[in-house]
Amino acid sequence: MILPNTDEQGALMVAEMVQEQVRLLGICHSHSPINGYVTVSMGVSTTIPSDDCSHVEFLNEVDMALYRAKDDGRHRIVQAVEIVPQVTTPTLEAGLAESI
Repeated sequence: MILPNTDEQGALMVAEMVQEQVRLLGICHSHSPINGYVTVSMGVSTTIPSDDCSHVEFLNEVDMALYRAKDDGRHRIVQAVEIVPQVTTPTLEAGLAESI
């Protein structure tokens, strides 16, 4: 789901509500080794679009969070790790060369 203008707390609240609504449906899943009913696992994250982080990086982080949720036993919500823009800093040698 893409939730415009939604902060981290709001995204988690929506994820929890969706998870509960699916649970209340009680859809039988007889082949599951975890639970006899369909459950929902989700990766959740929020971002403010910028040039420092591509949408591909963002989606990859959320996807990894989803798979962590599944690996942790299903019926989980896992927040993606915050993507910190990589800032390049000049090396000492580059700084010295520029100064000369």
